[in-house]
Amino acid sequence: MADKDTDLKRGERIANFRKQQNMSQDALADAVEISRPALSKIENGGDFMVSNLLNLVSVLNVSPGQILYEGADSKASLLEDINEELIGMDELELRKLLAGIRAIKGVA
Repeated sequence: MADKDTDLKRGERIANFRKQQNMSQDALADAVEISRPALSKIENGGDFMVSNLLNLVSVLNVSPGQILYEGADSKASLLEDINEELIGMDELELRKLLAGIRAIKGVA
């Protein structure tokens, strides 16, 4: 069970993502298919169903980790960028990259 501070910070992250999208609570609530009072409760640290989380990440274009975990925003974004680059690489490029990563980390 999460503590109240963790819940409040999660709600603040949701509100911040909403504001970054220039969305009102009414607009986000409609898009997520919940009432505005329900969204307000979530943004103020209230519990919510997994289906609402999935709708929130879809509408706000963020990952679940960005909502659930403090500090996940920048790392998640960076990992998404890296993944996009990896998808476009062929096997030889991937093997070279893996060798480079292991060299940087000092792993044989």
